[in-house]
Amino acid sequence: MTAVQPGHDDGTFEVHNITNPTLVVPQGAVVHVNLVNMDYGKDMEHGVIITPAGPPYAYMSMMQTGPGFAGVMPLLPWRNADDITQADYAAQGTYWYVCPTPGHARKGMYGKFVISGG
Repeated sequence: MTAVQPGHDDGTFEVHNITNPTLVVPQGAVVHVNLVNMDYGKDMEHGVIITPAGPPYAYMSMMQTGPGFAGVMPLLPWRNADDITQADYAAQGTYWYVCPTPGHARKGMYGKFVISGG
């Protein structure tokens, strides 16, 4: 997963060159999410959490989403993926992957994460 891949809109996630795709995985699958922040500069951090709280999101989206059940925390600085934490398990259903940086989810930096019945 790439945050702000060159050639794509600012404030988006890309997976295999698709912007904010719906990710569908079977229940019980082991999923590893690697986030690469391609934003340039020294002041644009991005992260990703997976949460059952769906859009629309406020400026402070983390107030709606909470910490989520999976996330890359703390927020990753530009082009750095060294601090990845492991996730908990989730039940079948629809979840959302969201950038918790203030204002990012409100501008569209999120996507659907579906755990299917297998």
